[in-house]
Amino acid sequence: HELDTPALLVDLDKLEANIARFAAIFKTAGVNWRPHTKRVKVPAIAHMEIAAGAMGVTCAKLGEAEVMAAAGIKDILIANQVVGPIKAARLANLSRRANVVCAIDCEVNVRELDAAARAAGTRIGVVVEVDVGQERCGVPAGEPTIALSKFAHSLPGLRYQGVMAWEAHARKYVDTEKRRAVAQEAVGVLVDAAEQCRAAGLPVEI
Repeated sequence: HELDTPALLVDLDKLEANIARFAAIFKTAGVNWRPHTKRVKVPAIAHMEIAAGAMGVTCAKLGEAEVMAAAGIKDILIANQVVGPIKAARLANLSRRANVVCAIDCEVNVRELDAAARAAGTRIGVVVEVDVGQERCGVPAGEPTIALSKFAHSLPGLRYQGVMAWEAHARKYVDTEKRRAVAQEAVGVLVDAAEQCRAAGLPVEI
C-alpha cells in the first residue's frame, strides 16, 4: 500500500550480479554485447549494462529507441524494419540525437528511409536482415542480400553498416544439443552472408 502502481521492484544485488555475469561471458568470448531492452524497458538498467561493457542497446521498435535516446543512450539498434512515412520521418529526426541503426529487407522501404533522411538532412544507419531460417522477415542469403546491400550503400541518405539476423526458430527445440546445432547453423549462414558482402566491396561493420 506504500507504492502506487505500476511500480518496478528490483533486487539490486541480483540485478548487478546478473549484469556482471553476462558482461564476463561476452568479454571472455571476445564479442560485443548489445542487450535487448524489450524486456526491461528501463533506461537506468540499460545504462548499468553499458557501464558494464555493453556497446549499446537493441530495441524492438522505434518508440523504444526514442525513449532510450531521450535518456542519453547514443548507440541503438532497432532489430526490426521501420515502415511508413511518419515513422521514417521520426527515425530520421532521431538520427540527429543518436547513432541509430534499423533493419531493412526490401527496396521500397529502403527508398522510403532514404527520402526521409534526405528531407531531414540526416543519414539513417541500416543493416540488411538475412533470413536464416525463421521465415518471418529478411532476405535470403547470397545474391539477394548482396543486391539489397549494394542498393542501400548507394543511397546518400543511408549509412549501410552490414547484416543482421535472428535465430529465434532455434527456440522451438527442447533438446539442448539440437537447439545449439540449429543456432550454430543460422549463425553460419549470417557469417557467410557478411563475408560475401565484404568480398563484394561493401563496408560490413556489424
